[in-house]
Amino acid sequence: MSYVIATFLSLGILGYVLYPLFQTKYRLHYVPFDLEDPDLSVLKKTKNELLSAIKEIEFEFRMGKIASDDYEKLKTDYQNRALHVLKKIDEFDNGEPGSGDLESEISKYKQQLKTASPIRGDAKFCTQCGKKNEAGYKYCFNCGEKL
Repeated sequence: MSYVIATFLSLGILGYVLYPLFQTKYRLHYVPFDLEDPDLSVLKKTKNELLSAIKEIEFEFRMGKIASDDYEKLKTDYQNRALHVLKKIDEFDNGEPGSGDLESEISKYKQQLKTASPIRGDAKFCTQCGKKNEAGYKYCFNCGEKL
């Protein structure tokens, strides 16, 4: 009788431990490299998945979980894939490849960054990550760098 109780108790504990592994929000997503005639929603979803993968790789590298050579290889691979997807999105939106609108937007944004003052009002901006922090903060709320 005690074996039966121990078996049911063990199965219950095993089910409790393994339950989160079968939830959909924890599953890894496959990001295909070849996109053959996708629609815009698939392209945007793929772009978001690639950008989140790049952020995750950077986070794991900062935590020391990935070696620097592996980090550079993975980051370059995902950036190339993201660039490919962004070009496809640009072609889909404009109807023609390489119209140059993206480059003009980037140059406008860089110009705005150059002309913007680093400190506005009482807020402080982090010198490490550039995030805006409240006036009384001594450390950046985003990266923890001392302000």
